[in-house]
Amino acid sequence: MSSLREMSFLENYEYEAHGDSMGQLLACYNKFSLKVSNLSGNWTFNQERLPEVSRPFGNSVTSIFSRTQPMAAFGAECKRLMEKGVYKNLDEILNAVEGLEFRKQPEESMDQLLLVLNQIGGKAKKIGDAQRFYFQLAFRELFLPDAAQYRDLSGAWTSAQEKYEMLYT
Repeated sequence: MSSLREMSFLENYEYEAHGDSMGQLLACYNKFSLKVSNLSGNWTFNQERLPEVSRPFGNSVTSIFSRTQPMAAFGAECKRLMEKGVYKNLDEILNAVEGLEFRKQPEESMDQLLLVLNQIGGKAKKIGDAQRFYFQLAFRELFLPDAAQYRDLSGAWTSAQEKYEMLYT
């Protein structure tokens, strides 16, 4: 059942000869992942900085964002933002990706993301579902123009954690 939910974000994305929305979604997500990696200076997990994290969600930006939970969450949130009329299409979301930045030290911010994911993994009954929902909240913070942490890769992780805890703990 969880696998079906992970892939449910694909439902309304379909191939069209004049505009392949699935291809656009994947290109947009790839651009997001590359942007975070570049801005973070190709951050990698360091056990000395995070001794409390014995099994990290990922050891690099690429390994974190190549997992199904953030991918599914990205697709779901893009779909939600377009349905709500915040963005007309994926090209507009791609433009928002271009404006992403770390307002604090990237290393500290990426370490914070791993700490949050570690805490979720330690508390959640259905870890994959919880992580996916957390990532969707984080993407909402990053891409919703009215959000307090709009385009801020430092603040989005902690803001999404606060919202996640209010809703699900």
